[in-house]
Amino acid sequence: MKLNTCFKFLIIVILFSNFYFLISNNAHAQPTSLFGKEICDPTLLPDNQPKGGCDLYDFLIFVRRIIEFLLWIAIPIGIAFIAYGAFVIMTAGGSEEKFKKGKGIITTAIIGVAIGLASWLIVTTVNKILTGYLGKL
Repeated sequence: MKLNTCFKFLIIVILFSNFYFLISNNAHAQPTSLFGKEICDPTLLPDNQPKGGCDLYDFLIFVRRIIEFLLWIAIPIGIAFIAYGAFVIMTAGGSEEKFKKGKGIITTAIIGVAIGLASWLIVTTVNKILTGYLGKL
């Protein structure tokens, strides 16, 4: 019993230690360059640059980064659901209902990951078309 509790505690510590970066503060240091243009942050503009704010290009970069982050999360979750669906199929024990449920879980997970990848492809392509960087597709 004590070994089981210790194992659960170890798993919880490992899982939560991977998310420490989500609560850390960002260091607003040197802005990075993307496609030769500085990334927009109106609060950090130097005094010698006009305070125009962000434009459409910066919005498209923002949308692309959100989709990349969500895709970064969606792929491991999709893999976990595929594994769960396979587990349901393996433990079906001849039950047609559980087999169909596991197959549905796997199908839904694959469709979800495909939708995520398609959204990334669409946003990245539109971004590169609108910004004129077709050579880097």
